[in-house]
Amino acid sequence: MSGGPVGEGGDDEMGPLDLNLTALMDILSNILFFLLASFGAAVISVVSASVPVASTGDSDVAKTPDEVNMTVNIRKDGFHVTAGSETLEAADLEKMKADIARTGHKPKDEPKAVLNELDYERLTALLATVKEKYPKSETVILVPEPAIQYDEVVQTMDAARERTDKDSAGKVYRKLLFGKVVVSTTIQ
Repeated sequence: MSGGPVGEGGDDEMGPLDLNLTALMDILSNILFFLLASFGAAVISVVSASVPVASTGDSDVAKTPDEVNMTVNIRKDGFHVTAGSETLEAADLEKMKADIARTGHKPKDEPKAVLNELDYERLTALLATVKEKYPKSETVILVPEPAIQYDEVVQTMDAARERTDKDSAGKVYRKLLFGKVVVSTTIQ
């Protein structure tokens, strides 16, 4: 009597046991996809924090101000630009602060627009000045207010990412400003 249940008078040997794990794998993969989707939907905010480091003496590396992270708040009244760095003094960062008001005209594509057009050219010029002074800078963090249009966020990303210039021969070329543009939000 082989193949019968153990303990019912049959052999104590069991034959090969086939487990059907298809349903279990479906459930686990669905849970995995759900967890990945929930992490993607989480809202992450920018919090400036630095950890103090013990030092035994002066270091040239700690005093090289070569990188700045710019933050551009997109507001109803225009741009509010601030800078952050772990190596620069507060006075130097304060010099890079700027408020850029909206232009005096409405967007040409939307005649019924509530807000005037943002001044992307002045924003690009300001970021280009920072990039020239701190060439290793790569990151701009955009923080739009909830009322800001999606198109304005995209145009701000483009204005922060690159600058279009002409050389003396009239040839148009693009210059990379801040290659890492991050969109964030404020904690409410």
